[in-house]
Amino acid sequence: VGFGFMDNTVMIYAGSAIDATFGVTLGLSTMCAAACGQICSDIAGVSFGGVIEAAANKLGLPSPQFTSQQRELPLVKRIGLLGAVLGVFTGCSLGLINLLFVDTEQARELILAAQDDQYHTGYSVSVSNTEKEDCTTIIIDGPARKGLVAAVTAKLSSADLGIEGVNADYMPEGKWKHRQFFVTKDGGQVPDEGLEDLAKRVLRAVQNPDRYQRLSMEVEKVKRENGDLRDKIKTLEMKLDDALITVQKRNS
Repeated sequence: VGFGFMDNTVMIYAGSAIDATFGVTLGLSTMCAAACGQICSDIAGVSFGGVIEAAANKLGLPSPQFTSQQRELPLVKRIGLLGAVLGVFTGCSLGLINLLFVDTEQARELILAAQDDQYHTGYSVSVSNTEKEDCTTIIIDGPARKGLVAAVTAKLSSADLGIEGVNADYMPEGKWKHRQFFVTKDGGQVPDEGLEDLAKRVLRAVQNPDRYQRLSMEVEKVKRENGDLRDKIKTLEMKLDDALITVQKRNS
């Protein structure tokens, strides 16, 4: 029980700390942070396993006084295995109580930063479901740059997100600028599990807005060409219908 409780406790707190620090700096996923937390908990288990046993002895908890022959009995081994499984299960379940004391709102706030070589300064992208109740807020801080808002807008549209509003005051190019995008997914907020992917998409658009602007222009060009092609096909269908239809009117 003690080992299971300590294992989950260390994993939860270590994983949460790694997610909020190295996860943000290095762009690690939540699962990667949890795996790192598990490594910390395993190390703690190996390091403090004897401490747990010593604490149990000080508490006066009874221990079976089996002889070496009794320990080799199949029944004793099965009961020992069952007790170990139940003990770890109980301890890990009790360790989940620590989730009540962890700031889960940090999981809803994801901040990604990148260094932009052209301006030698960084852009930061913050995605939050706590700013507004009915939409997801995307905050982009960094130098003013032509095509950045258009690139982000195109990226959000390609992700099937509804853009409810954009706050971006005019600033001379190169000056520090604060931008806000308000987006929805199927009429509501973007699910929490999709915030990381959304932030990475926006960050890629911010890092290379010219590329996404060119892609947007190419997409619009293809759409226009498809529209012209549909009009031509419709005209040909009408001509074909006229050629296949014969109408004979009565003489007046």
